[in-house]
Amino acid sequence: MSQPNIVLLVLDSARGDRVPTHGEHVITPNIRDLGRRGLQFTDAHAHSVTSSSSMGSLLTGLHPWEHGIAPAEGKLGDDERTIASRLSDVGYETIGVSANTHFAPATNLANGFDEFCFLSSSPKQLLKTAGAKNVLRHLVRARTHSAGLSRETEKHSVTGMINDIALQTTRQAEAPFFLAVQYIEPHSPYYPPHGFMNQFEDRLAEWDLTSTEGADIAYRIHDEMHQLMADGLPLSNREWAALRIMYDTELYYTDLMVGRLIDQLRKRYEDTIFIVTADHGDLFGERNTVFHSKTLHRGLTHVPLVAEGWNLDTNTDAPVTHSDITRTLLEDVGADTEGMTGVNLRESERDYVITQRVNPILFEEDEYGPGHSNELVHTEPVTAVEKDGYRLLRSDEKESLFTIEDEETDLIDDPATADVRDDLRSRLKEWFETHPEDPAEAEQADWSASAKQQLEDLGYI
Repeated sequence: MSQPNIVLLVLDSARGDRVPTHGEHVITPNIRDLGRRGLQFTDAHAHSVTSSSSMGSLLTGLHPWEHGIAPAEGKLGDDERTIASRLSDVGYETIGVSANTHFAPATNLANGFDEFCFLSSSPKQLLKTAGAKNVLRHLVRARTHSAGLSRETEKHSVTGMINDIALQTTRQAEAPFFLAVQYIEPHSPYYPPHGFMNQFEDRLAEWDLTSTEGADIAYRIHDEMHQLMADGLPLSNREWAALRIMYDTELYYTDLMVGRLIDQLRKRYEDTIFIVTADHGDLFGERNTVFHSKTLHRGLTHVPLVAEGWNLDTNTDAPVTHSDITRTLLEDVGADTEGMTGVNLRESERDYVITQRVNPILFEEDEYGPGHSNELVHTEPVTAVEKDGYRLLRSDEKESLFTIEDEETDLIDDPATADVRDDLRSRLKEWFETHPEDPAEAEQADWSASAKQQLEDLGYI
């Protein structure tokens, strides 16, 4: 049985509709070209809306309510197996590199990796983990590939260092190897590296913005996100433009670095599968929300997914989930998939998609005011079933029905959509017959001081 190298690259907060895999003038040309040479999944879905839950599902093949990992809270159970541990059983050397606290030893998602490097926001910890040479190389290029001498750690990018470490560790590995990388971009605060801030200079000029001003606006919106949502997102058109331009700039930069890493790995290794996806998307005002974690909206669960070097004959326009990719990859190389959800894409085509949010949403009205809530948002843990252009959401609180084009109009009581509603209800009932009806209670993660700082910087605590 063939055992190619497997390289899994995960962007953080990259919306599927902002990473198109077609067209000439796109923000992410390297990801587009990867799909052109291989597979472009047009209807791909993450399982949840935060890194913790989504990466938990991608790396285990379990649905969010099965592993129970919530943002800034839980960790994977010690008995649960990751894709890395399953690949190790069939002879793979497994390597993980991450700049996201949720994909780290503290959440147990690093379990099963022979080598794992988590790039902390703490300079002391970063030096210990990455090594003096990598840190020095990072400092030399900091004015171009990061935020220069700024002491605000959330403004800095370690993407170049991630690539360096990924290349170094794979160079020492014996084939076959599995490399899993999670970049932190384009996660808010959307503060691009200095050398790339002007990438969309023409768009900035339309709004009379300098690149620094645009980045500062995006940073302020991130810093004040809760209060802004409480006030109903009172942003001017110019501020919205700055936020979107800086987001696209971060996407462009991350795509550039993804392309550079793949190019260098492709030169070294012939028999390699490259997969690029995202853990979730971000929102820009939908349901009175910016960024992510508060609502199970399709803008958060529809993600880019492309692959090269994978001889997979499947309908790439059909719905596909991260757990389908995980299961199919493992079974392709002879690894065990017992206990995993998902379908083998070589054997069947998915009919509907299930997504979930594990954590309840607590609107702190005393602190932020009643404007922070939204009647379309389920405050309890919620599950969505999507099929044929419709999404049904159910929680202990209520049911909602939307089209994927309009998630601001609830059709749950509309007689015209009664047949659709009843069909989706039956699908969800069928699904819950073999899956947990309530989220699992994950054990609390033991966060270090630097991990807590990153969680605070990213807006989770």
